[in-house]
Amino acid sequence: VAIADRLHRFTRSILLTVTADNEIWLGERRIDARSVRVNIERLHAGNPEVAVVIRAHEDSDTEVFAAIADQSREAGVYDVSITTFAD
Repeated sequence: VAIADRLHRFTRSILLTVTADNEIWLGERRIDARSVRVNIERLHAGNPEVAVVIRAHEDSDTEVFAAIADQSREAGVYDVSITTFAD
């Protein structure tokens, strides 16, 4: 079992970070935008109470974090929060 999977069993949120260059990170791993839903489904299966937190850089595109929120809902996670950060 991967470390990220084990950690998410004990945490209450899945943290996805969107960089200023619109890269998506899940923990220490960069993931493709097309794999967001699959990753959330996998982590949600291990912890059904989990929420999704999207930490988006203030210069990232709105479409990227909106797509992550949509994919989260498609994965069955409806508790989605968005926060921004700057360098």
